[in-house]
Amino acid sequence: MPARVTYITVLEGAKEIIAKKLRKSGKSSDSRFSFLDDQFITSISNGVAGGLAAVTTQGFVVPMDIVSQRQMITDTPSRAVDLFRDITRKQGLLGLYKGFSLSLLSSIPGGTVWWGTYGGMKHWIYESSSFRHEIRDENIFMACIIQITSGITAAISSASVTQPLDVLKVRLQVRDTTSPSAPKPSVYTVSKDLLSSHGILGLYRGLFPRIVHISLWGTILSSAYEYLKYSTKAVDKQEFLCIEEELR
Repeated sequence: MPARVTYITVLEGAKEIIAKKLRKSGKSSDSRFSFLDDQFITSISNGVAGGLAAVTTQGFVVPMDIVSQRQMITDTPSRAVDLFRDITRKQGLLGLYKGFSLSLLSSIPGGTVWWGTYGGMKHWIYESSSFRHEIRDENIFMACIIQITSGITAAISSASVTQPLDVLKVRLQVRDTTSPSAPKPSVYTVSKDLLSSHGILGLYRGLFPRIVHISLWGTILSSAYEYLKYSTKAVDKQEFLCIEEELR
């Protein structure tokens, strides 16, 4: 919950600021900014804001990933709080941030590509659709089709770009470092072992499940986010109109 609150707050704020700056530049007489049409502005503002939002949440996300992944691979059932205590006792607080740099490197392009593709695809579908009037009239079916199509397209793009880094990050995070005989893992040793045993395709292991995961997560998140955002704006507008009518 703290990660999502931070994510949406940064995403919304950054997106509005960047879009306003780009639209202002696009309206200027300077020919260098003539390429700034609405679709380009939507994609860029969404993409940059998504990257910033992803970066700001890593402080929450990485420790939760460490604990949940340990819980998945542990043979005996363990509570999350017990695994948390075990990790911090043996490795200190830094043990909760193994693979943080890789997570940061994957979250920046991941968030940027996802929101950039999602915003651009949604804008493109709307502008090229023959059902624009139906969409404008809040046709629920068309809105769902747009959300799902945009979400899946964004998930495929994001997962394809970030899967190699995510595979290395997970293998680094779950590698056993408590045994005295176990060598200290690094990005180099983990990637070398993976490439020697599975080749380049090893970097894309689990790609399809990750696309499904990101599709579901992204579509549900964006749908709930936009529904709440625009329904709140609609309520505020209705209240404003009621107050204006009373004043008249």
